Amino acid sequence: MLVLFNKPFNVLSQFTGDAHTRTLTEFIDIPDVYAAGRLDADSEGLVMMTDDGDLAQRLTHPRYEHPKTYEVDLRGNLSDDQIEKWRRGIVLDDGPTLPAQVTVTSRNNDVTHLTIVMREGRKRQIRRIASLLGTPVSRLVRTHIGPLALGNLRPGEWRYLSDSELEMLQKQAKSPAR
Repeated sequence: MLVLFNKPFNVLSQFTGDAHTRTLTEFIDIPDVYAAGRLDADSEGLVMMTDDGDLAQRLTHPRYEHPKTYEVDLRGNLSDDQIEKWRRGIVLDDGPTLPAQVTVTSRNNDVTHLTIVMREGRKRQIRRIASLLGTPVSRLVRTHIGPLALGNLRPGEWRYLSDSELEMLQKQAKSPAR
C-alpha cells in the first residue's frame, strides 16, 4: 500500500509523539503504514507512506539517488556565486554534499525563492547549506519524490497512489544503487 500525504507545517513525520506535538495520527487512520523517509516538523509537503519496507528503502535511501524536489524561500539575497557553490556541492560537518540542481525562481532584497532538486537527503541538509551561505530558510516545501508530485493535495490531505503511479515506482525501485 502506498499513500501520498501533504504534511502540514509543525507536524512530525511519525505516528507517535508526546501530548504537545502534532503527528500523522491526526490526519491518517490507515493501519500498518509508516512514513517512507522523513520531513522535518518545520518543513511541509510530500511524504510517502507505505507498508512495504523494502520498496520504501529502495525509493528513499540516499544510495539510490532518486531525486526529490523542493520549493525553498530563503531570508536574504543569495548571490550567483553562492548558488553555483550549492550546485557543485558544499562541504558540511558530515562531509561533502552531492551536486544539486538549484534554480532561482525569483529574487529580491528580502527573499530568494529557489527550486532545488537533490539526489540525497541528509538531516536538515537544505537548511544547513542555506545557513552556511548566510541565508536561512523561511519556508521549505517538498513538491516531488522521484516522479510523484504533490499536485493539488492541500496540507493535511492524502490519497492512494494510482495503478500507473505504483507501476512507475516499482520500475524506479528496481534501479541499482550507486
